[in-house]
Amino acid sequence: MKGFPPNLNVSAAVSLAGIGPDRTQVKMLVVPGLERNCHGVEVLGEFGVLKIHIENIPSENPKTGKLTAFSIIRSVQDAVDPFRIGT
Repeated sequence: MKGFPPNLNVSAAVSLAGIGPDRTQVKMLVVPGLERNCHGVEVLGEFGVLKIHIENIPSENPKTGKLTAFSIIRSVQDAVDPFRIGT
């Protein structure tokens, strides 16, 4: 998306995993000098409220992050491991 930071993909992933991009509300804040990428997710539902806050240290390569590598590793592990607890 032109004019937005590359880490907007977190918002896209959350919207696709949740209620969809049309109903997802996104608020982006810019904090000069902040040394971490911060993501907050708030989910409201009949069950109550779920809040998640993640802070990760940016990698040396601004095009990707350590969480991307961990996600890929986990996806491969899930694909080859037939044993699973939960969903």
